[in-house]
Amino acid sequence: MKIGDVVVLIEDHNFLGTSYKKGQKFRVIGESGFRGLDIESLDTGQKIYETAFSSHAYVSMSDIRAEKLKQLGI
Repeated sequence: MKIGDVVVLIEDHNFLGTSYKKGQKFRVIGESGFRGLDIESLDTGQKIYETAFSSHAYVSMSDIRAEKLKQLGI
């Protein structure tokens, strides 16, 4: 994933004491090396930095799209 990509939560998750629901979307706004991505909620604008330990909770929207197209044979 790179800066500007949109990611979506694939499970309910708690980032630093704030709960987010499955399906919520975030934009990648930075990359902190081994500490993970920095993301910003498209709904609230809240920023979450260094998400390495939470990276299992979200996937790239472009990856989801590519997989669906592959399944359709496109």
